Amino acid sequence: MAPQKPRCTFKECRSAAQRIVGDCGFCDGHFCAKHRLLEDHKCSGLEDVSIDPAFSPASSSLASSGTDIPTTQWWLVGLADYLSESGLINECKKESHERNAAQLEAERTQVIRGV
Repeated sequence: MAPQKPRCTFKECRSAAQRIVGDCGFCDGHFCAKHRLLEDHKCSGLEDVSIDPAFSPASSSLASSGTDIPTTQWWLVGLADYLSESGLINECKKESHERNAAQLEAERTQVIRGV
């Protein structure tokens, strides 16, 4: 008798698990094409790194007390607003676009006609 194909470990899904791309290294599950992405199978191996808007290191008494608090890149809060107001995002995009255009121009294939 042939060995059974591995099945998707997502709850209530009985589809065949995909080899290699369906294996999750975070939760050690085996998933089908529909559930192979971390977000699709609600991977238990992921940690929540979302920023709590109520938490402010400057206003927190715990931050100054030396208590070991898990901080989530608090310095990024408001960065997008600052960059868009100052025009730095558009400037960076323009510079990046110019560099990409120059690179594409340098790599352009020259066509020789009449050969």
